[in-house]
Amino acid sequence: AWGDEVDPAIYPQRVDLRELAFCTIDPVDAKDFDDAIYFDEKKREIYVAIADVSEYVTPYSPIDAEAKTRGFSIYFPHKAVPMLPRNLSENICSLKPNTVRLAFCFKITLGEEGEVIKEELLEALIVSKRRFNYDEVDQILRGEREDEIGWIKPLFALTSRLRKKRLKNAFDFRTQELRMSLDADGGLSSTRFETDTDSHRLVEDCMLLANVAAAKRIGKGVFRNHGSPDLRKIQILLEDLGALGFDFVYESDIANLVRKIQAQADAVGNREEIDKLIIKSQKKAEYGAQNLGHFGLGFERYTHFTSPIRRYSDLTLHRLLKAKLRNDEKFFNYLLLNIEATCSNLSELEREADRVAFDFMDRKFARWAKERIGQQFNAYISENQNVAVARLDDEIKGARIFLGAYGVNLLQKVIVEITDANIATAEIFGKVVKKIDV
Repeated sequence: AWGDEVDPAIYPQRVDLRELAFCTIDPVDAKDFDDAIYFDEKKREIYVAIADVSEYVTPYSPIDAEAKTRGFSIYFPHKAVPMLPRNLSENICSLKPNTVRLAFCFKITLGEEGEVIKEELLEALIVSKRRFNYDEVDQILRGEREDEIGWIKPLFALTSRLRKKRLKNAFDFRTQELRMSLDADGGLSSTRFETDTDSHRLVEDCMLLANVAAAKRIGKGVFRNHGSPDLRKIQILLEDLGALGFDFVYESDIANLVRKIQAQADAVGNREEIDKLIIKSQKKAEYGAQNLGHFGLGFERYTHFTSPIRRYSDLTLHRLLKAKLRNDEKFFNYLLLNIEATCSNLSELEREADRVAFDFMDRKFARWAKERIGQQFNAYISENQNVAVARLDDEIKGARIFLGAYGVNLLQKVIVEITDANIATAEIFGKVVKKIDV
């Protein structure tokens, strides 16, 4: 019903930012663009513009009810199942290049030392001047490509300083996200690990600024909370590290302990593997109506503001922030009805969305393994507490292979033989035929 275009004449009250050189930076295969950024180097102003989904999806409408039921968009290797109708998520709400769009925008002014001086929240009109993918921005940052809009390198210099300052109280995990490609018949064709690059870090640090700014504006609503780890999980982590030759004792300052572990892992050269163990010892971040802080990011207040196209939490937050902007206390309190139950349900839906995506990949791995029973592959031991589990580290990477009660050391490189695969339960079984000394 909203068509394909935004008519600026309908929104005279909005701040007109169409002349600013906004751009989007996303994966090469992205279909929806929910965030755009712009940097004014002279004024040290960072603009983080987010698709204004709440302008189109009103509370308690049929579309809103369906979005709340889904909670999140789910991304599979071959397609996405969006939270919102595609005419919204991929069209009128998407910040497409050279197209007028509605945006909810934070304008954040920084001082000479990178400190936040001012945070303004604007209902705006913007036009993204360029759509970049991460690889293109990395090329600009390496000097291999011309900066077509002129501010990317200066912004990266600034966000790098902000990141260094932030990581004094937070963690920097070197994680790799497994990406799977399918062939024309839906079978597994290849896998690869996608690592964070400078372009990812630039975007992340801008989004973090906006998320923190949003969290400051509400006393109750939708927060993204992350608690400190349980003592029992930290003890398990220290035991696992001890088996790998890392000698650490428990410290009450968990953040400092983690940094010491990471420093030694850097020296040894197995930081990514150790980071995986540390992440396993952490609690999972959850949504909450009350602020409890974010341990992993080192923030006293934190929320999710930047992805209302694919997360219902962000859409709800946008509505609360708009009610605050308009001093509409009655509507703000109306939006808070049953907010505790909404946050609890969102945390559960998030776990379910993750589980569905992982189950899909596990089933593709199992189908692939069913045709390769008796074949041998390189792998490493990823778990060895209750049952030994190996992860494939060959041409195909990431598949879990259950080894049973086999005595192996954590992170030990091995050659495994696939003995069976159960497609129904999405499980692969195997045995170690050789340990690889490194």
